[in-house]
Amino acid sequence: MTNVINIIAAPDLVKGTRQDGVVVLIDVIRFTTTLTTALCNGAEWVETYPDMETPLTLKPKGYLTAGERGALRAEGFDFGNSPLEFAPELIKDRKIAFTTTNGTYAQSLVDPETPMIAGAFVNLSAVVEYLRKQDCDVTFLCSGTRRQPCFEDLLFAGAAADSLSRNYGYQILSDTANIALYLYQEAAKIGLKEFCLKRSARIQELYTKLRDDIDFTFRQDIFGSVAVRFDKNKFKLSL
Repeated sequence: MTNVINIIAAPDLVKGTRQDGVVVLIDVIRFTTTLTTALCNGAEWVETYPDMETPLTLKPKGYLTAGERGALRAEGFDFGNSPLEFAPELIKDRKIAFTTTNGTYAQSLVDPETPMIAGAFVNLSAVVEYLRKQDCDVTFLCSGTRRQPCFEDLLFAGAAADSLSRNYGYQILSDTANIALYLYQEAAKIGLKEFCLKRSARIQELYTKLRDDIDFTFRQDIFGSVAVRFDKNKFKLSL
């Protein structure tokens, strides 16, 4: 039986949409990039929360906390949402409680029993290989920005869909998935970051403040591991 790719373009489209097989959570700028970086740099696990209050209650239990709202570090948190903050010497073997504007909200909308991994350009090939080994349908969930679709998440979904369909025979049937695939193929002609900077006023503005972060988020295959959700809202590296 042929495996099928589905793409949910924004979190508020989750309700009433089928989430078949493995769900791939995407928040390229920046949560899933940062989550992957933190785990690959030695964090024991990362817990995600849509609210700002719960992570802070875990500080007395020895957790590090990471919080972001509107691209800025939230008051009282140890880290913001920059992947460049999570150096190995600061987080090795530590648990991290994380809340962000978009990514942790999107994660909270998916049934905790549904298999979920995190995807970003920094581990694109590892995500594709992980999905190939699962040999099942896949649903890409784009966290978007403020509940709306965004270029970078759709581009990642399109890039992964392109590889899965060309190399492993996955089927792309929905309009949303075909839109993401077309967007990726067009963007790849000039470079994904360059395409976003040309087309997105939001990313142009962010780039003036977060240049190093955004440069990092568009680097491909820095890491060879995948963050896998377990125990409802926790992520650890796949074995």
